[in-house]
Amino acid sequence: GVLINKKILYIGRTEWDFEDGTTDLKVGQRPYVRFAAADRNEDDRINVFGGWMRRIRLRHNELKG
Repeated sequence: GVLINKKILYIGRTEWDFEDGTTDLKVGQRPYVRFAAADRNEDDRINVFGGWMRRIRLRHNELKG
């Protein structure tokens, strides 16, 4: 996903494909979904995404030493 100015979030969606007896995860083939802080209380979704990014940065710094 992409977070812009802590107010607009674009998240890519994935989907499962069960054709031909195989199971495939399709990534990057569906349009991004837009969430804005001003829309239907999407602040929660934006805060969760921001939390994921903070955790990734912290973990990166821990591993980097």
